[in-house]
Amino acid sequence: MDEVSLKNHSSLGSLETPANCDRAERKKLKRTRAYFEFQSCLDLAAEDEDKMDMFRIVLRDIDSKWRSPSVDTEDQS
Repeated sequence: MDEVSLKNHSSLGSLETPANCDRAERKKLKRTRAYFEFQSCLDLAAEDEDKMDMFRIVLRDIDSKWRSPSVDTEDQS
């Protein structure tokens, strides 16, 4: 993990994106933060099967909502 990734990881609580970021950089930052949040949830679940099941249920729910033709994912970025 590089230094930038570590800095982003330590500031996951913030959803703010620096004002000087262009659209591509903003998307990159959001993707990086989402990745680390995902990993953090997996780490919190550890070996607890109930937590892993809950995590997977939430992921499947998100997946099915985003695959639904009635949801416009462009508006969610």
